[in-house]
Amino acid sequence: MEISLRDLPLLTFLDRVRKAIIRSALVVAALAAAAWFVTDRILELLLGLYDGVEALVYVHVAESFMTRLKLAAITGVVAGMPWILWQVYSVVAPLVPKSLRRSGVGLLCSAALLFYAGLLFALYGVLPLALRFFLSFGGDYVEPMIRIDGLVGFAVSFALPFGIIFQLPVVVYFLGRMGLVSAEGLRRYRKYSIFVIFVVAAILTPADVFSQFMMAIPLMVLYELSIVLVRTAERRQVRPSED
Repeated sequence: MEISLRDLPLLTFLDRVRKAIIRSALVVAALAAAAWFVTDRILELLLGLYDGVEALVYVHVAESFMTRLKLAAITGVVAGMPWILWQVYSVVAPLVPKSLRRSGVGLLCSAALLFYAGLLFALYGVLPLALRFFLSFGGDYVEPMIRIDGLVGFAVSFALPFGIIFQLPVVVYFLGRMGLVSAEGLRRYRKYSIFVIFVVAAILTPADVFSQFMMAIPLMVLYELSIVLVRTAERRQVRPSED
């Protein structure tokens, strides 16, 4: 049965949200606890991205411990992303038209795959280039001493935004199936969208032109892919008679 937001009691909706948050938090906490035992391996992998840096340092007594705790928590979120997306879907599913609800699992799988694709692209494609660019300003007489907190913070600030922006095709496809955007409209406003893409890249990346371009270029590719997906969605667009 189709349910609109007006028909769904507020307390019922909030209870759904509360249960989804609790279920997500429990799974993330369990995954974070397991990730704690492999933080050394994760740090080793991250350190391998830093060309020319062989060891990390810390300057505060608790810095190493707190950074490992932060790394374990972030790993728990990343590993639990499919479950988190499923919980989000379970909250909004009653509000989604039945014809679109049937493709919900496919959209969730696509969203999870694109999230991990964005992380991998950032960690192994963009981050090494960015690190090489920044470390090149040290010169011959300055030896880099990378703090453990700086390493984790820099990697996370790069990777997570890429995982988020890689959701663009899924979001636009969903909006296309709902009839809220059209392929023709996306093509018509392409030049304005490119401007918005560079603004978003400037906000989500460190304040340098190199990082902004490295995020903006895949975003523009994803935008063009979204146009193709919306054109496909328009053939299956939800109509009132189907609700």
